[in-house]
Amino acid sequence: MTNDLKRLIRQQSKVFSRWRQTDAVSCKIRFNKLRNLTQRKIRVAKSHNRDSMLQKFNSVSPGSPFYLKLINRYWNLGKPCNFSLISNGKIIYDPYENCNLFNTHFSSVSMLPDEKLRKVNLPNFSFITDQRLPSLVVELFDVYSVLSNLNPTTCKGFKNLPNHVLKSCSQSLATPLSLLFNFILASEQFPLLWKIASILPLRKKGSHYDVTDYQPIAILRSLSKRSKNLTINICTPILTPTTS
Repeated sequence: MTNDLKRLIRQQSKVFSRWRQTDAVSCKIRFNKLRNLTQRKIRVAKSHNRDSMLQKFNSVSPGSPFYLKLINRYWNLGKPCNFSLISNGKIIYDPYENCNLFNTHFSSVSMLPDEKLRKVNLPNFSFITDQRLPSLVVELFDVYSVLSNLNPTTCKGFKNLPNHVLKSCSQSLATPLSLLFNFILASEQFPLLWKIASILPLRKKGSHYDVTDYQPIAILRSLSKRSKNLTINICTPILTPTTS
């Protein structure tokens, strides 16, 4: 921040204090002019800072200590940062290219390397006991209890209703959702849309700009996770005597 910009901000603060004390129209007009001028100066200063940083990037060789120092400094700027990854010594500014880099890396580490392994047929499994699970039924009160205890601050998942809406309408949604959950258990088919998840790249170690230092975190829909919780709550008292 330049000295002129600091002096302009101090002057704006003084005029604002005088306006609040006297409520004069002239002070209000002057404050609005100073505020608009300060905002323009700040935008120009940010643009100059970004241009000078890019010139420094172009003047040093990728991989040098000063280059990595510049990256860490530019990364810590927060929202004005225009890149997130580096590929083959080149800074990637386009967010779509960054997404493609993440997608390629996560697909390579998540898929089976050998195509033949994907076509292996599973063996025929046989029962080792005559005991079978009874019909699983989701009770209305269980659905209401799960919805009313939702944390409104947690992530809602991919294209899903926010948790605070599900929690606020838990009494009205308990009946239709209990019918839906019971239909899923009876048909033994999980909805395909509920299997779609948002992938969040989480840095596990190393640098911020290397794609290999990230791991994928799947964020499922809230109703998909609630269905899993209800199924676990039903199966736990049934399977506990058998496993013990």
